[in-house]
Amino acid sequence: MESTRRVTSLAEQAYLRLRQDILTCILPPGQIVSERELAHQYKMSKTPIREALTQVCHDGLMQRLPGRGYMVAPITIKDVRDLFDLRLILEVAAAERAARHPSPVQISVLKEMSLVSYRLDDLESHIVFLKANRSFHLTLAEAAENRRLMDTLEGLMIELDRLFHLGLRLRDSSEEMKREHQEVVAALENRDVEGVRDAIARQIITSRERIMEAILQGDIRHVHISG
Repeated sequence: MESTRRVTSLAEQAYLRLRQDILTCILPPGQIVSERELAHQYKMSKTPIREALTQVCHDGLMQRLPGRGYMVAPITIKDVRDLFDLRLILEVAAAERAARHPSPVQISVLKEMSLVSYRLDDLESHIVFLKANRSFHLTLAEAAENRRLMDTLEGLMIELDRLFHLGLRLRDSSEEMKREHQEVVAALENRDVEGVRDAIARQIITSRERIMEAILQGDIRHVHISG
């Protein structure tokens, strides 16, 4: 029993690390890896690595290549467009609902998270910033008081993490992104439904443009583009 629990625990550790490495583009889109390589890199046996690979494939973050190993799911232009189109539809709707009855606690939390920034050459600060960014948008969705909408947006924001990391690498947009968040908070505090809707839509569109620029003009060696 103890042995089974240990394997499960190691598999969870392997999954969390592998998922993080994919989302932060340490393992870049299109890269091919093997169980042996990951076992050596993570200093684990193949069993937990195999379980972790199965899970990230289920998440859509990797693809199994029979006889060759596993490939980190490529990023395509269509993926970017589709994900941001969906985000625009869902998050604007959530923001409009949130603006009608925001709570002082939620506004306070949003203000605090809108102050978080990052440093261009510091991956750890990217991770911290994007965690705060995700929390910001999910707190806004929570204020809409629609659990299904919030759960859908949470999955979407996680899927977008890889794209956000690519966008942050292109240039220092920290202050610009802080202002975008603060515009949303100011409109929310005033219960300005139209203002919140417009601010969140502008932010999403600008974010999409940053990421498209990163893919098309950034460090293309770290991005596999298809579609």
